[in-house]
Amino acid sequence: MYTCEKIYRSDPMFITQESLINYSGGDRSDPKFPKKTIHTDLELARKCGLPERIASGAMFEGLIAELMLDIVGSRWYKVGKMRLKFVHRVNIGDTIVANVKVDNYENDASCFEVWCENQYKVRVVVGQAIIKEGKC
Repeated sequence: MYTCEKIYRSDPMFITQESLINYSGGDRSDPKFPKKTIHTDLELARKCGLPERIASGAMFEGLIAELMLDIVGSRWYKVGKMRLKFVHRVNIGDTIVANVKVDNYENDASCFEVWCENQYKVRVVVGQAIIKEGKC
């Protein structure tokens, strides 16, 4: 069972060019693999005004979801929800850790503050997760 006010942390995720291609490159059987996106193609990223390729926010959404699953178990699949904001870009070479803090229990819901931060403790994703049953 999870504990109120405790902060849970994921294992670190190190962002590499390979991880961006694996995550955002599309279907490996496609002859055009990897698909050109701001996550996989430096030239396209620069055309879009970015200094370099950036990691997909969905990578960190998944990191938070995995941590929620570790904390609350399979109930996460049935009754879990998240609201996230992606507030800072993540670059190749960054290391990201997901964090979950059990906030409170109100109106039959357990509420969690969730965020991911980089190696400099800069928050790159912020938001809330909610479980619609159980107590904290």
